[in-house]
Amino acid sequence: MTTELLIYALIAGVLVFWLRNTLGTTHGEERQRPNPLEQILKDQAEHQQTPEQQPDRVFDIGMGLGKEKSVNLQINDDPLKGLKILNDDVRQSLRDIMRADSSFDPKKFESGARDAFAIIVEAFARGDSDTLSDLLAPNVFATFARVIEDRHARGETVSTDVHAVRDVEFIEARLAARDVSIALRITAEESCVIRDRENKIISGHPDKIYTMVDVWVFGREIGSRDPTWLLMETRDDHQEDFKTPVPEAKG
Repeated sequence: MTTELLIYALIAGVLVFWLRNTLGTTHGEERQRPNPLEQILKDQAEHQQTPEQQPDRVFDIGMGLGKEKSVNLQINDDPLKGLKILNDDVRQSLRDIMRADSSFDPKKFESGARDAFAIIVEAFARGDSDTLSDLLAPNVFATFARVIEDRHARGETVSTDVHAVRDVEFIEARLAARDVSIALRITAEESCVIRDRENKIISGHPDKIYTMVDVWVFGREIGSRDPTWLLMETRDDHQEDFKTPVPEAKG
């Protein structure tokens, strides 16, 4: 046997002796050491509950007309939470709309209505019929277009800036067959100036901000390929010293 083999044999013997003394040997009487991974999985299984055992923390806002859809939301994620709603009847009607149309998101609707309000008011002041025709129901658009034509015939110009939509309140919500309409009381801060053909101010003030309160009604048909909510009606809600020239109209 060579010297190298003797060295390797000696090292191997030392390792075997060290391992036996460190780890020990099994005789069938020792207690089995628990596997920590198995214990973790066991704990998770004990705490995991079946759907029948879990607390009732969800509610169904699905079941659309035609093809049924189901959307389960945690109560903490109530889609109406944080919205200003006139009363419980309106709140219930909004929930009915959500059940009929699972794509309806009240918070996104409220945000979109804020944007639409500013776009429509300022487009009307500019006489931008192309923009208005995309956002207004036909009868409402006809009323707006007629007022714009009359204004141009008088040689008047209107400059309106919506500085902020301060408040939006859901005051009506209706579902009739597949037609949905939602009325909002909108409070906005605006500045408006009306000038005659000589550019003289005949109404309003360029540096004064007025608080306007109007009721706007938006509507659409559930299941329509066009997801746009159209402006179906405008009406005054409060008597104001100065009123921006958005006409009252009903589709």
